[in-house]
Amino acid sequence: MDFQSLKSIEEPFTNSAFFDVTRCFLPLKRFRNLKIPDDFWLALSNYRDILEEFFKENYYYLRMYGSAREFAESLRSYQNFPLSHNPFFSRKIEPYYNAPTFYKSLKGEEFIQKSDVYALLYRILSKTLDFPQFQSHFKTPFDTYFICSILSDVIKYHEHRLFGTCEFVKYDEGLFIWIAEKYARLMDTEIKQYESKSPRMEKFRNDIKSINCQTGSHLFEMLFDNLTQDISIEIDWLFEEKVLKQDIPEYQEWLFRMFSLLNNPSLFLPEIMNSYPSVFLPLDSRNPNGGPVVVRVFEEERNEKFVMKSELFHAFSILYPRQQKPEPEIDVVTTIRYVDVLKKYKDRISKIEFIRVPIQRSKHAAVPIMTNFGDCCIPAADALFELLNRLIFCEQIFQKFKIEQWPLLKTSLSSLEQFFAPYHRSIYFITIIGTRKAEKLVMDQLEKSEKSDKMIVNNVRNAKKDGFTMQNLKNELANLGVTELFPEIQEYAEAVYSEVLDTKKEEFLRTCDLFDAVEMCLLICILKRFPNLQLFLHTQSACHRLPSLFCEYCTKTAKSGKFKNTTHCQLTLPNGSILCNNFKFFSAEEIKDNKMTYFIMDCKDSNKKVQQKKKNKKKGETTSEHLHSLSKFLNNFPDKKIYIRAIPTTSSLEYSDETRRLFAEEALEIIQILLKSRNSSISDNNEKIKNYKEKFKRKTRDTPTLNLAEFWFMLEEFDVDKTRITIVPDPIHELSLLKLTENLRNDTLNVIGPNGDMIMRKEQVVLHLFQIMVSEVDWNRKECQKSPNCWHLRRAMLIRIMRKFAESPDGDYVLLEIATFGVQLLKTEPYSKEHAMESTPLSRLENSNFDDMIPAEMFISGCKEFGLDDFLERSPKFLEFIQEEQSAPAWVCRVRFFYAFAFYLFHMDTYDLQDMVWKEVLLRQPICDKHRGTELEFSCQMLGTKSEEEEEENNESKCCSKCLRTSEMCNEAKKELKMTQNRLEKYEKKARRTEEVESQIREMEVEMKRMKKEMKEREVEVDNKNKENEDLKRKMLKLEAKDAKMQLAEKNHSISQNGLLEKITHLSDQLKFEKERNDVLQSEKIDELTAQLESQKEIVELMKLELQQNEERLNSEIREKQRGFEELRAALRIMSNENESIQRDNRNLRERIASVPEAPPTPTLPESLPDGPTHHRFALLGFQKIKDSLYNKKQLKQAKEMIEKLKSSSNLVEIHQIADYEYYQFEWNLLKYTKEVELNIQRIKETCDVSTVTPLPDIPEFSKRFVNLYWRIINNQPISSSEIEVSDSECFICTEEMTTDQKTLECEECKKVTHLKCASQWLKIHRSCPHCRREMLNPEEFPNLGQ
Repeated sequence: MDFQSLKSIEEPFTNSAFFDVTRCFLPLKRFRNLKIPDDFWLALSNYRDILEEFFKENYYYLRMYGSAREFAESLRSYQNFPLSHNPFFSRKIEPYYNAPTFYKSLKGEEFIQKSDVYALLYRILSKTLDFPQFQSHFKTPFDTYFICSILSDVIKYHEHRLFGTCEFVKYDEGLFIWIAEKYARLMDTEIKQYESKSPRMEKFRNDIKSINCQTGSHLFEMLFDNLTQDISIEIDWLFEEKVLKQDIPEYQEWLFRMFSLLNNPSLFLPEIMNSYPSVFLPLDSRNPNGGPVVVRVFEEERNEKFVMKSELFHAFSILYPRQQKPEPEIDVVTTIRYVDVLKKYKDRISKIEFIRVPIQRSKHAAVPIMTNFGDCCIPAADALFELLNRLIFCEQIFQKFKIEQWPLLKTSLSSLEQFFAPYHRSIYFITIIGTRKAEKLVMDQLEKSEKSDKMIVNNVRNAKKDGFTMQNLKNELANLGVTELFPEIQEYAEAVYSEVLDTKKEEFLRTCDLFDAVEMCLLICILKRFPNLQLFLHTQSACHRLPSLFCEYCTKTAKSGKFKNTTHCQLTLPNGSILCNNFKFFSAEEIKDNKMTYFIMDCKDSNKKVQQKKKNKKKGETTSEHLHSLSKFLNNFPDKKIYIRAIPTTSSLEYSDETRRLFAEEALEIIQILLKSRNSSISDNNEKIKNYKEKFKRKTRDTPTLNLAEFWFMLEEFDVDKTRITIVPDPIHELSLLKLTENLRNDTLNVIGPNGDMIMRKEQVVLHLFQIMVSEVDWNRKECQKSPNCWHLRRAMLIRIMRKFAESPDGDYVLLEIATFGVQLLKTEPYSKEHAMESTPLSRLENSNFDDMIPAEMFISGCKEFGLDDFLERSPKFLEFIQEEQSAPAWVCRVRFFYAFAFYLFHMDTYDLQDMVWKEVLLRQPICDKHRGTELEFSCQMLGTKSEEEEEENNESKCCSKCLRTSEMCNEAKKELKMTQNRLEKYEKKARRTEEVESQIREMEVEMKRMKKEMKEREVEVDNKNKENEDLKRKMLKLEAKDAKMQLAEKNHSISQNGLLEKITHLSDQLKFEKERNDVLQSEKIDELTAQLESQKEIVELMKLELQQNEERLNSEIREKQRGFEELRAALRIMSNENESIQRDNRNLRERIASVPEAPPTPTLPESLPDGPTHHRFALLGFQKIKDSLYNKKQLKQAKEMIEKLKSSSNLVEIHQIADYEYYQFEWNLLKYTKEVELNIQRIKETCDVSTVTPLPDIPEFSKRFVNLYWRIINNQPISSSEIEVSDSECFICTEEMTTDQKTLECEECKKVTHLKCASQWLKIHRSCPHCRREMLNPEEFPNLGQ
């Protein structure tokens, strides 16, 4: 078997698989418009012909994807990822269509995902069927399809154990070769057994002949009886939808052949998987050696490499079980750059295997990627492009909206920023569910807007055979109507047309290229209108995906200033918050006396809290005591934010995680505060805190720092609330840096330490020593009168002190006192004292502004005054450049002086000091763009000059190396400045957005308070109104009562005696009227009664007629029943014959079971299969036949028909009772018989042992007495009363037959007879007859004394 071709072979799509992949690949709206050809569902594997017809039928909807071949390639690449059958294909019997993917690790080893191992296993088993020795057993293509479908279903069942994981294993080709060879040997053995005509095989072949088409699936379900119901469902579907629709000749023989070929995999697959759990099973507690811990390194274009954060931390949790496992990320999967992983976690990744995984894409869709939790995701930039493509061509919203509706459209599309936010620092993924949420969110917003879905818009027209021109593209944009919403779109047509022309795949541009051009034009317009989405593409490194899009963020240079600064070292963040430090409220003496610690806070909080403290001032307590330290401040105001400052440790303008550090003392203080705030016992963490304090203990007078990664791990270790911490730049450092770039004095870049001491970086100390010594000491006279080596001794002392500071630990800050002491030591040195100068060219420059223009002659004279004549003579090109320039800014002259001194003082042995000094000099250059450009240009030109004498002297290599290194530093500075601007823009936008959210929250809180107050006022008003209403009600009731009394009084006074007489006369008249009316009613009733009598007579006559008709109808029914009785007689004869045949089969089966010997114990790992089918399968097949014969309850239906006919033939109650009793007995016996058959089937399936089979009860049938009675009644023969007398032949309690030799007990009241033993047990509890409930005594306890 050729494994190289096996890796890359493509499994042809079936029609249903092609349909499923197309449904997932295309947008839903476009997919619903497709037309399915009439013969689409008839083909099995000729999908290429079907594809051509399908594409031709739906060309209008699929033309944007190119040709049919290109569309098929897109589908193929889109579904080519591990476990693609899970989200794409609806049926598990579909084969594996994705080719196994092999990944190279960084060490060059080959890896494969565990789910792809199952795909490779399927290919091995299915391709083994193509061997020449097996081809004769596959007579039709359907045979191969059937076997492969069953194999796919079973393998996918075993594969489901990998769901929710994404694990990899080293690829061992030798293992799979061994699996293929072993399977081929077993298949060969199985084929030989099938071809042999052994008695067992012939017997099994004869048993299969009794299986019909409907029950054929049961045979294969028995083969995989240890699997779940899903396997049975898929096999049943395969038979119903595929097998039964095929015209298979010799169906039973075909079943026997297929069963024999599948008998081997049913045992082979579990054996292989259990033998190699590290290859086939997931890594868990049951499988601790599940393979190496692997993390994928995703490779994007432009050499972008990154890893999933959750996958990396999941690997850490496996290697280091104490670490908390990461939770699955919802919608968004974040990443970390691979470079950052190497820097931050270099001590934890030694046991992790990193494999290269390139991002794959098809046309208009990215190939899904599995997360470590089993979900599917795609890059966020691809999700945005796919969503915009659907809005452009499917929804056509940019054609339906007009210019006056732009605000509504803009509001709807702005909701995309929730999912495609520009503040992510690295590339990230969005899950498939997340992309659907984003699409639904946009569509819901668009549905709310006022747009007409019924509006008719133009679609993209087809291109000509010879392609289209740029003018055609502009005309097409106008035809679509997008120029109204985007008037500027045609400006981009030329650049887009050139790009499409360069990337065309055929000789002429096609319709699909026209779709691409229209899409690119619209995407550029959309991104220009939505800057946040353009910034999002920039942060995701996807700008190059639209070559015609000019990304201003990629070309933008760094802007001046990062933060706004005000007096008292305040720092204004981009979100508007003004930060200050607590030292601004105290003098230096107070800080020293109270031993205060430095911290940063919001100025608003500080002002409010000082005023609040003044109001609530207590005796003996100062108003500003809470500002002495961060812990005291948070004790009083625990809900405030915690700010911690980040200070740089390198001579770089880039504000990155690598260049920022935190003071160790401040970090430990914050951790202790957070531990206390969460009410956790600090004593539990005392040991850890003590260890960290010992680690960061000052071994010298330097101030130790730690990087952000260490701080993060400390927060994770102590498990504190990280959301309360905000890392900000140090206000004093930022202000000092800006001031340094705008003055020419020898100031230092200082920072206040945690305890109030002024500190500075070691690089700043080295620069300070250099600039003090070169600006205040005369280096002109290299030899003096006292010592001939004066100049060399001064240089050696300066280098020695600079070297001492340069060797300080990286990241530590030096006290300003120590740096000042070093300067004083140099100044008091005898040689420096003797050559000190009161005024030098550098000191005179300090009085100038940094942008004052200094003439070239003044700079040259300054060089001569410093004694730098040799430098000017050795650098004629440099001198020529200065003279041509005529004048330069003051700060440039200062840098040139330092360069000249560095040329003199530093040699090859002090190259590191020169590098350190020059970086600090570049750091102090002005931030203005014009000045920076001038300086960089100057540095590049200056460092490129050489003197003729240098080429002849031995110092030539030294100067060249200096120039080269300085040039590299300039280039690095350019890159750092660009990167700094990009990062600052991210921070500013993130901070601005945060501030907007906070301001909205504050406004909402104020609004809520106002609404609560209004609600309380309204409640008070409602209560008052309710009280007033109640008072009014009480008053109204009182008034109504008074009014009623007044009316009664008026009526009483108005009634007189005349009125009473009138009433009496009126009543007498009414009595007379009533008497007359009663007489009339009596006469009417008499008339009605006479009429009723007449109608009853007519009814009696009608009833007589009905009786005659009923008699005739009964006679006809009697004749019909007689015919039915004859039919029942025939049915009973058939049933009796069937019962006799079943009894014979049952006896034969018992004899066969008794004759079969016991099965030998099954070996754990059999090397070969038994000679033919095992005997327990014969027994199982026999019982299955009995169960199938009882499946439709045919016997019970026939019994029910007999009972109903018997009841209809006789009206005697005794006959009905006998019939009901016989039916209940028959039904109960049939149920017991069926249950016993099912229990025997279950026993054989579980144990595969025939000895566990229990004998079956007698076949259920009616009693002979009932059969005789039935035929006599049917034949209208006379029946005596003794024949229908109901006698108790069964016990009423246990329902078993009573024999003459058993003792019985008869009830004196109802004459019911039962077993004496059963009755005794009953009467011990109830003391009454079980039938009539009359009182009755137990004869064993109370015997009859008269007997």
